[in-house]
Amino acid sequence: MVDLIEIKNKMKNFFDEFQNINTPDEAMEKFKEIFKDEYVERFTDVDEPYYESHSQSIYLKAGYGIGIVKSWGPFDFAGGGLISHFGEDVVVFSELADEYISLFESSKKEEISAKIDSLYNIDISTKNLLSVENDLVYDFIPESELENTDELFISRYKNLKMQAELKHNNDIDNDLISYYGGLDVTIHSTEYYLYNSLLRSQYNEKFMNIAITLFNQDFPSYFNDQINECNQALYIIENKEQYYKLIDIYENDVGSACREIDFVQDIRLAENEKSNLQLKLDNLLDEIKSIKSIKYNIIDLIKGSKKKNLVILNAKQKDIEALKEKIETKEKELDDANLSYDQWIDEMNEGKKKAAEIEANLKYPFKDFTLNPNTEDAIYLNGEYALKVSLDRLVNEKNSYIQKLRELNLMKGYVSSKILTLKNEKEEIYEKTI
Repeated sequence: MVDLIEIKNKMKNFFDEFQNINTPDEAMEKFKEIFKDEYVERFTDVDEPYYESHSQSIYLKAGYGIGIVKSWGPFDFAGGGLISHFGEDVVVFSELADEYISLFESSKKEEISAKIDSLYNIDISTKNLLSVENDLVYDFIPESELENTDELFISRYKNLKMQAELKHNNDIDNDLISYYGGLDVTIHSTEYYLYNSLLRSQYNEKFMNIAITLFNQDFPSYFNDQINECNQALYIIENKEQYYKLIDIYENDVGSACREIDFVQDIRLAENEKSNLQLKLDNLLDEIKSIKSIKYNIIDLIKGSKKKNLVILNAKQKDIEALKEKIETKEKELDDANLSYDQWIDEMNEGKKKAAEIEANLKYPFKDFTLNPNTEDAIYLNGEYALKVSLDRLVNEKNSYIQKLRELNLMKGYVSSKILTLKNEKEEIYEKTI
């Protein structure tokens, strides 16, 4: 561990400078200044129901898990402003030595402990590494100094799987206690978390040959499912113009039920109004017939009853003519409504026919990859058809899907490689037996 000599010297310089440091940020900046270009910086944010924390971790390259971390946030919190943590904490750590030296707690400067040298009591034997929980540490141990045994690789895989299971279970718990009814929580599967953890070591062939083989045994359909999903997404992106046409037809179809109701209601309204007019006309005709059937005697003629009825007949005849005009107008409205309805049905059928033709020439039906099922399950989002929003987003994510597919094929390749190796070993043993 030649590198430790230089690390010790620079760490001594840091602790000597610490007496002039008064804030957590100054401590982090001084550490970065001393180890310039020799560290990897990572930020982590956790925002869960009733818990929030943030951290800035700095690991030394080839530093055997030595580094510094600043953490802040309310941590556990409840209603009424109750929180479990104040200010910022800064800790120097050596994970393989299992030593942690507090520099600041709740933004208050701490006295440096006398166990600084314990930071360098590093044991990278397989026996000690089997107890390491933070797999990230392996990124900062020189590859040449690791024993890289199958036992170590299997242990690393099991540890990563356990961490993935904990994250998955944590998602379930957060979904149950969420103050938004789970709408702010996405439950990821164990294999999702495990795969993404393994992805960090994708170029470590020795480890991946073991880890991906075990992963494939635990989740045999994962790679094919994910690769098929990426291929489908990229196919949709490459044929986006056809899918946009389909979505336009789908959107038109979304309002078809309401539009059909409007047509039917217009037709029924016109029919009812025509029936009412016809009823009035029939009543008037009956009244006229009744008046015309009256027989007058000499007294009625003297009183002018016949003359009065003629006036009434004349007025009613005008009403009849007016009603006939209204009925004629209403019949035209009804004909127009029926014609519009028939034309709309033809358009809808034509749209369905066109959609069927487009779908017949596409390898996949349209699938949403980007909408949040918790919060974006509406038909329209901000006035725009949701499926169009989904496709717009997918097109913008083309490069990320290409990258994801490359990674999946690379990772899956380790499975094939290891299986082939194991198969060859078995054949070799079989040949020796013969």
